[in-house]
Amino acid sequence: MPDGSVFCPECGTAVDGSQPPREFTPNRTVSSKKNPLSPVPVLIMIYGVLAALGAIMLFILAISVDGILEMLKELAENGQITWDDYNSIKDLFNSYSMPIQTVFFLMGAIFLASGAAAIMAGAGASDLKEWKRTVTLCGVAAVIPFFLAPFDILNAIILPAVGIIMTYMIYKHKADFKS
Repeated sequence: MPDGSVFCPECGTAVDGSQPPREFTPNRTVSSKKNPLSPVPVLIMIYGVLAALGAIMLFILAISVDGILEMLKELAENGQITWDDYNSIKDLFNSYSMPIQTVFFLMGAIFLASGAAAIMAGAGASDLKEWKRTVTLCGVAAVIPFFLAPFDILNAIILPAVGIIMTYMIYKHKADFKS
């Protein structure tokens, strides 16, 4: 023990004997139990945040479609892009059976709903609480992108496939959840 010490560095008892010795108990604020789902909640949360950001971008795009077409028309008039390019983009925007703004709003709503469910599922999976709610929310987040099929078939297949795998990974860890 260093000279001039008033307390024991190991147990904290007063050196002069004015306090009775006490047992050392470490004060831990973080659980030492490792989450058996370790990468799954993080991946679900990342998807949720990216889906929400994608939804915001789609909402902004839906609002600005007319401005984009007007800007492209001016570029074509100035010769900075060809009229064929302008017409092909305009035809692409008009290729849906409904206005393109509606398509972008619907896609944004689908991504936002899926992202919100994924964020809540990721929070439940990271805390290992409420297994039924977490599995249900993850399943909902996985199934919602199926509704993208009329607009974006690739995302309507890939996102639900990955989501179902994540849901299954949570489903098989029921014993690890507190409730």
